[in-house]
Amino acid sequence: MVRIRSIAAAMLLTVLSTAASAECDTAPCFVAQDDSASKIDELYRRMRETMNAGERTQYFDELLARYRDLLSAPGQGPATAGGVAMPLQPPARLDLPAAEVYREAVDSVLLVHARRSADAAEYSQGSAVAIAADVAITNCHVVMYGSGNEDDPEFRFTATMPIIEASNSNGAQGSADVFVAHPDIDICLLRTREMALRPIAGVAPFGLLQIGERVYTLGNPKGLTFSFADGLLSQKRQSFGLGAGICADVIQYSAPTSPGSSGGALLNSGGLLIGITESVIKNAQNLNFAIPIALLWERYPDSGGVRLSSPLYATGSCP
Repeated sequence: MVRIRSIAAAMLLTVLSTAASAECDTAPCFVAQDDSASKIDELYRRMRETMNAGERTQYFDELLARYRDLLSAPGQGPATAGGVAMPLQPPARLDLPAAEVYREAVDSVLLVHARRSADAAEYSQGSAVAIAADVAITNCHVVMYGSGNEDDPEFRFTATMPIIEASNSNGAQGSADVFVAHPDIDICLLRTREMALRPIAGVAPFGLLQIGERVYTLGNPKGLTFSFADGLLSQKRQSFGLGAGICADVIQYSAPTSPGSSGGALLNSGGLLIGITESVIKNAQNLNFAIPIALLWERYPDSGGVRLSSPLYATGSCP
């Protein structure tokens, strides 16, 4: 079974955003306060308005540095999730040729097959993206399963597949295990064995994405391995319900997406990973959704709950 979640429009739920709370509901936790919101707003405005590519990259880099500082726990260094620090690397420039984006990212994307048992005839096929030398990120629905019909509003992904195999574009193969699972945002982390991974160059947070910017998908649609396509970032939607108990900020994009793309990379024009391709709306044209990559570290850092009061990360509440 090649995986991209096809969801009926009736299953979608948009939850009204609420301001980030200064109180943590988990312990230990910390509140990342931004005492220079006006400066960030000004940098963001200039980045949106400038037509000069060099200036836009400069503003982007400064905002990325401020974001890194915001997400760092006091006295603990950069935020980690599953023991992996967010790979925040500023781009050399934002508008790379498409061929260069592909060349830089393809070795970081994996083909994933998952089975419930060694003799199972059915398998789940999707994609994953390396974020460390032995860790890849994917959608939980690629490597987890539940009981019942996935179209049922009460359906949840509750169990991990015991047999997971991964391979890269160079033909290297190995087994993997799920060691972090957050099915509520459809994000799981895989630990690979028998193969070394090439981590993606860097990521960009949800708050820095701009509607209308060029984006690229890289995955394994219909088993056509390491396919590359382009489109536009159509909209940024906060606290969006995607069925199966999944509620998250999402990136709506127009690049062609098919079954097998689940867990694949959504990249910006600088080759930075911005999202994990997650689902499409049934019987519609180019209404596709990705989970913002940074959400893993923003919602589930190892140090506890983070509440960011910054224009760089706007979050709502999910039921």
